[in-house]
Amino acid sequence: MNTEGILNKLRHNGMCTAIGYPIGITRLLQELPEDIIKYGNQVLRGLLTQQRGCCNFFEGWRIQYVVQFSIAKTLASNSNNSTDDNLFGIWRAVCGESRLYGSGRGGLLC
Repeated sequence: MNTEGILNKLRHNGMCTAIGYPIGITRLLQELPEDIIKYGNQVLRGLLTQQRGCCNFFEGWRIQYVVQFSIAKTLASNSNNSTDDNLFGIWRAVCGESRLYGSGRGGLLC
């Protein structure tokens, strides 16, 4: 899996900075929360389909983290309330919708 190339593409789509730090997606701020979560799921499913046969698929945890946290930041900016409780609820909603690389045991991947 070419994680640097995928991070570069995510940067061009407005999901992260040049060093791979997740940021909110400004073009989605006017969308409904359901549509924002659907967009994040579409990105993750597309990557899952594209990278299915690669030998180092486990390295996708970083990509999943960037997409999920970018969606969470977008939702927090969308609601104009970025308190810890709100962000935690948003994070749980995003993780529950898009668990692709995780083993289901929690930890860093939700």
